[in-house]
Amino acid sequence: MKTKHYREYIAGNFWNKEKDLGNEKSLIQNNHLCMASRSNHNIILRGQTGFDFDGVMHDIGDEVAQIRTACACLKQLIEEAGGSLQDITKITLYLAERDFVQTCVPVVDEFFKGINPCFSLIITKLALPDVWVEIDADVEVDAIEEEK
Repeated sequence: MKTKHYREYIAGNFWNKEKDLGNEKSLIQNNHLCMASRSNHNIILRGQTGFDFDGVMHDIGDEVAQIRTACACLKQLIEEAGGSLQDITKITLYLAERDFVQTCVPVVDEFFKGINPCFSLIITKLALPDVWVEIDADVEVDAIEEEK
């Protein structure tokens, strides 16, 4: 089985450096991870938030802007791994507040219009206080051909 990793990063680069987040930051800050992996038919994605690929959060205090950023990054990661939005089989949307359903679900619906994947919605606290939304997707594509 051949696996490829895309957009490697260090987890600590996505933490707000101005806020003391206690033990959580020290536990994961030096983890070397990636934003997407592709193995055979599957593209496995890191959940996308209002952070851009450089670890900058542009949309603090605006859940609609965060979900737009997250959807755009999700699309870009899928394409970089050789897939397309049409390959999405399921979307999971995580929201920090129940009120965000009214504002975020229409954005997600607009972004994925015509694809009709399965959909789950979870209201929960997210890893960082300024992260109000996160979107994740299951993606199935054609298998990677073995290099000869």
